[in-house]
Amino acid sequence: MESEFKKQSKLDDNLCVWQEFGQISRKYKVPSLGEGAPHFQPPKFLVDNLVKAIEEGHNQYTSSYGHPEARKLIAELYSPKFNREINDGNEVLICNGANGCMNTLLQAMLSDEKDEVIFIEPFFPQYLGHAQFARGSIRTVPLLVGDDNQWHLDLDVLKETLNENTRCIILNTPHNPTGKVFTKAELQEISDILEEYPHVYVISDDVYDFLTFEGHEHHIFATLGDNWKKTITIFSGGKVLCCTGWKVGWAIGPADILRQTVVFNDCCTYCHNVPGQVAVARSLKAAREEEYEGAKSFVDFEKADFEKSHEILIKGLEESPLPIKSIPASGGYFIFADISELRDMIPEKYFEQQEYEEDPDTTIEKNDFGLPVPLDLAVCRWLAMEKKVVTMPGTFFYMKGSKHMTDKYIRLAFCRGEEITTAAMTNLK
Repeated sequence: MESEFKKQSKLDDNLCVWQEFGQISRKYKVPSLGEGAPHFQPPKFLVDNLVKAIEEGHNQYTSSYGHPEARKLIAELYSPKFNREINDGNEVLICNGANGCMNTLLQAMLSDEKDEVIFIEPFFPQYLGHAQFARGSIRTVPLLVGDDNQWHLDLDVLKETLNENTRCIILNTPHNPTGKVFTKAELQEISDILEEYPHVYVISDDVYDFLTFEGHEHHIFATLGDNWKKTITIFSGGKVLCCTGWKVGWAIGPADILRQTVVFNDCCTYCHNVPGQVAVARSLKAAREEEYEGAKSFVDFEKADFEKSHEILIKGLEESPLPIKSIPASGGYFIFADISELRDMIPEKYFEQQEYEEDPDTTIEKNDFGLPVPLDLAVCRWLAMEKKVVTMPGTFFYMKGSKHMTDKYIRLAFCRGEEITTAAMTNLK
């Protein structure tokens, strides 16, 4: 008997976008530049710290703010970065990954559809679910590609979008999915505009703070002027230490905001991965300061690896006979690439139907974006099936129905390592 369970409508169902291309990659053994998981394993010193934390007995429930020792170590490391003494007792909150931080913050800030949150578009798709779950209204401000082939925030649209109902804005630098690193001057421009809206809070998603390329520098929005009082900054242990499955992230900001946020953290997860919290916190200083595999530090080792893969990706796209125009990243894990000139090369079946496999018994769960299929989704399916490279459609990173949405981009990850990136680029030749 078929289930009569009624589908809930609170959240958009975006699962199949990730599943479709992950399933294609596994089924057809296709190199994947789709997912944002680093290709190498955590450093041994982190694993050793995890074993030690377990053996020391850090295995039971802890504070809903996070393990006290972990919060103390995080506060000590980040105080110089914030140019202030961070109180580990009430200005640090450890959650179930950076994603958990974002969820609990939006739950605390948004109460109903009168409360608006601004996303910079394109954006990390899980922001959408968090805001919908909190029942807030979402407004978007676009990043646009300038004559310099780099991304720039449309400040005029930002000014038009802010209003008395705006509760918060989410910044993200380095940015997913474009790889943009906001300069200090750009952040100052945003700060100056927000001065006219003192009721607006800022959530700054800085999970790639450690990963900027040569000539670019990460800046913390909260350190500009008096932005500390209205800004929560999110970081990720999983990103910096290549242990994304451990789910250890933290938020740093004013005690009054975090006090409301911890109520939701307590309700949703109470506490999580206690030995992982301890191990990650104990490893953060070593990751930045101790020599690793011939590099000055593990972070420097990571940066060199990712930057090399980024160079392979950019060069591979430039040398490919396919007219895919890359927009180089300044940091992070990803780039967007313009595929608008590919339209005439794609067989019509990729636009006219959702089913593109020849396997009648396939179990791949396919997206249904309606017909005709958007250009970016058709291109991603064509690239995966016929060129043997998995990428992600750009429209997935926009609000459905957004006036800023375009289907001319795809996202490619360069965190998959030199071997996978080289194999993918070889397939495009």
